[in-house]
Amino acid sequence: MPRRGAVATYVTRATDNCGGVTTACAPASGSTFPRGTTLASCSATDSAGNRASCDLPITVQDTQPPTLTLNGPDTVTLGCGTGASYTEQGATASDVCLGDLTAQVRISGTVDVSVPGSYTLTYTVADLAGNTATTTRTVHVGAAPSTCSATPANWAPTGRLASPRLQHTTTPLPSGKVLVVGGFSWSTELYDPGTGTWETTGSTFATHRDHTATLLPDGRVLVAGGDGSEPGDFAEVYDATTGLWQPAGALGTARRFHTATLLPDGRVLVTGGSDDTGAVQASAELYEPATGSWQPAAGMATARSHHTATLLRSGQVLITGGNDGNGTFLSSSELYDPATGSWRSTGGMTTARRFHAAALLPSGEVLVTGGGGTLALSNTAELYNPATATWTATGGLGTARRYHTATVLKDGRVLVVGGYNERDGILTSAELYNACGNGWCPAGSMAVDRYAHTATLLTNGRVLLTAGVSNRDQSSAELYIP
Repeated sequence: MPRRGAVATYVTRATDNCGGVTTACAPASGSTFPRGTTLASCSATDSAGNRASCDLPITVQDTQPPTLTLNGPDTVTLGCGTGASYTEQGATASDVCLGDLTAQVRISGTVDVSVPGSYTLTYTVADLAGNTATTTRTVHVGAAPSTCSATPANWAPTGRLASPRLQHTTTPLPSGKVLVVGGFSWSTELYDPGTGTWETTGSTFATHRDHTATLLPDGRVLVAGGDGSEPGDFAEVYDATTGLWQPAGALGTARRFHTATLLPDGRVLVTGGSDDTGAVQASAELYEPATGSWQPAAGMATARSHHTATLLRSGQVLITGGNDGNGTFLSSSELYDPATGSWRSTGGMTTARRFHAAALLPSGEVLVTGGGGTLALSNTAELYNPATATWTATGGLGTARRYHTATVLKDGRVLVVGGYNERDGILTSAELYNACGNGWCPAGSMAVDRYAHTATLLTNGRVLLTAGVSNRDQSSAELYIP
């Protein structure tokens, strides 16, 4: 990095009893001196050749900040969502002493094109003297148009399950196939998205319904609890490489209508639910895949069943709603921190909910839909902001729903499908939520009405819908094709 300085002028004076004195200094007056203190060596010589010398300190202080200039405009306006992107243009910087400082410019702040709002980017540069220059750029991400596409959604049948199922689970495997477990059956099945076909695989040790299924880091699938042929504390593990099941120890508490969440460290957090007597639980426990053992975890503040659990970007787990032991719908929420093994309360939802659905948006917010205690409340939706621990209402669904599914698509939109309400009965309809416009659009209808079904995002971006309670066909499967 070139080091520049300042031109300094100075005057030297020397006297002699006989007169005729000449002076010289190096660096001479009028030279460029670097920042800091430089000694100018000066000498005086009389006519007889007698010589005297001294050092003159010349100090250059850098009090001028660098010049910082944005590349491109200081205000940028973007669209939102699919196809939107922000390209950083950077800034240039120069300093009178150090020259080009562009490489030292630091940028703070981020732009999330999936969330409307105004974002501020701050650019800062400093020279060696500590003088700083700062400037900002504002990026406005606009809401998407509120109009819905006139192109109809594409739904297609995709084979049939070998057994009718409801209150079952589906789990995407590392191979891309989908494992279907439970729903009043020992049999399990695999769906192959590449061929659109189904095949049977190893049978479980117990029938399961209202259980949980969790993909472990090693590719196995943990099925825990539920109502079936074994007590609700029964758990087992599926090995996709062999197609066989093995017992996975007993939970500390029998559970159904509970949640299971894979934590960043590979353990599985199981919370709440009802035991075999129907008593609603506040307890929680942890499954350790390496040892195949269950350990108690700190309990929630509120006993709850039919709640949701969402893993946040921070690694914490957000628990929302459900019902307590009296069957009362809950609006409260709690956060579990794996780092401390503790719970804390967080902002409560604006609406008490059970049989609702929760989805983590690309922005890090959590969208909760439906499940209200009345028809009107079951078409509401709200967003949880982890940064502020608050909930805000967002656009209402087109149809009131409980027992539905909510799936985040690859483009960030959320597909909500099926469910039930007391006016329309079991639903075939679907709708899409666009976080950019906080709005909903129709997404066509399934061929079969269903609730207590499953929805699984496939690697090809399609969504697999399977079985569930239906007036028509509880063995059916179909695809949503974006």
